[in-house]
Amino acid sequence: MQRLNDVEGTRSAGLRTIWISRRAGWPYELPEPDRTVPDALAAIRLLLHDTP
Repeated sequence: MQRLNDVEGTRSAGLRTIWISRRAGWPYELPEPDRTVPDALAAIRLLLHDTP
């Protein structure tokens, strides 16, 4: 559950969120992160190429 709390904490700080899912589903009862990626490499690629 800690990783899910990290997403909520990031959002409450006014930052965009990325969740590294490791191919797991996001709990439907929680607000979804801004972006979801399957692994760390995909997150790095997104950070290098994504623009606000």
